[in-house]
Amino acid sequence: MSPGARIAPPPVARRSIAANVLGRAPSGGPLVTSVLGRGERALLLVPLAGGATFGAISFLALPSLATLLGYAGTDTYIYRLGGAATLGYALALGLAIRDGSWAAARWVVLATLVFNVISIAACAIDIARGRAQPVVYVILIASVLICAITATLLGRHNVTAGPADVAPWIAWTTAVATVAAAVFGILPSSPGRSPRSPDTPVPTPSSGARPERRRSATPRWASASS
Repeated sequence: MSPGARIAPPPVARRSIAANVLGRAPSGGPLVTSVLGRGERALLLVPLAGGATFGAISFLALPSLATLLGYAGTDTYIYRLGGAATLGYALALGLAIRDGSWAAARWVVLATLVFNVISIAACAIDIARGRAQPVVYVILIASVLICAITATLLGRHNVTAGPADVAPWIAWTTAVATVAAAVFGILPSSPGRSPRSPDTPVPTPSSGARPERRRSATPRWASASS
């Protein structure tokens, strides 16, 4: 080989660039998952827009807006918690899109998929109980679309198993956070009846006792939507 000769890139590298830009696996070779294609980054704008929209609506928790959507608007703290969580997903997706690498987007996409699967389950519970407002069906359609997009991206980018590259304390912290999310996220959203549901009659106040105010049920989509 002469000193001035150019070395051509290996075929796998050329296939990797084409696969990531076009968003499909090349024939005769595996899909290399280092870069998000333009089409894939555009698809991620859908869950980003959904998270930003529904998150902002819940986080603002305006009583007039809640009444317009068919709810009493009395549980503003729960609305804001759900909105803050949903806005967090939108922010993380925005950072992943800006970075453009699958390494930055992989876990955010997976978390968005799981979040919207729970959202679909919450919408289904409200629909089955016959108390779903029109906004529940809008969130259901959005969640199904987001699940399809995120599942497609996860299916396209195959990641081979490798050695652990995470510090043990990060793994333990993630485990504790997962347990906390299960306790404070899943249990309050369980389909069981609460100690005082909206259908439970308010007891008649005795002499000298202050009457108890009835609180409306918190819509499940406020804590499970994107």
